[in-house]
Amino acid sequence: MLDETACRLSYPLDLLNVVSIKENLAEVITGLSFDLYGSIDSTNTAISQLAFEEQHAKVCLAEFQTAGRGRHSRQWLAPYASGLCLSLAWRFKRQVEQIQLISLLPAVALVRVLRRLGIEQVGAKWPNDIICSGRKLAGILIEMLPNKLLQPTIIIGVGLNVYNRSGLVKVPQPITTIEDLLVEVPKRNELAAVLISELVFLLQQAEQSGLESIRDEWQAYDVFNNKPVCFVEGGNSTRGISRGINEDGSLIVETNIGLKSYISGEISLRADMEE
Repeated sequence: MLDETACRLSYPLDLLNVVSIKENLAEVITGLSFDLYGSIDSTNTAISQLAFEEQHAKVCLAEFQTAGRGRHSRQWLAPYASGLCLSLAWRFKRQVEQIQLISLLPAVALVRVLRRLGIEQVGAKWPNDIICSGRKLAGILIEMLPNKLLQPTIIIGVGLNVYNRSGLVKVPQPITTIEDLLVEVPKRNELAAVLISELVFLLQQAEQSGLESIRDEWQAYDVFNNKPVCFVEGGNSTRGISRGINEDGSLIVETNIGLKSYISGEISLRADMEE
């Protein structure tokens, strides 16, 4: 006889549902198609393999990723149904001014959504993390797809920690979750709908007016701005003061020999001067 207690999960499930997500989208959001998986290797990988045909926007969500990816092919770990693992593929209808700044857009969307929920201390960490009180709350992966029509096509991958299931998975860095930060956690379907709506709104705005305003807003959310940092690129480290980002989204670090800009690498607060 099967022991029912052996099959019982240690936490209640808040499962994703496409119908519920669509019902909670902003009214002006139309034309999105959705794919939802119980388990998949990676939502970014899956959505990149789908043909767009006449559509310019698709969303892929999963309860669990077996090979979720962050930058530099790092693994993104999240227990089943504990967070939001979603990817949004978007084909712009026209060329976009300052397209190199597109990596800042999902961070702005996430910070907007999370602050509206009441998580006021949340901010952005260059180049692709969402941080609250020194702990990682979400990660972002941006990929560009080749397009013969000269219409930029991007994939925005988001991993957002919603429920605290830290005992079920080991992670190599301090993390936090929405459950840790709020007394009442929003349902994941509602959260997914609000985030997708904000992403689509900002992408539409970028098509119309470019990304300069996104860069300015990201600067306001920068948690390391004017703080002592250690920057690591290709095994080489640089100490200095973070001075935000320049016109193309590169990180600016003030060193003892002057200002230097970086297009890739990792930044952290200097341990000897952390507040």
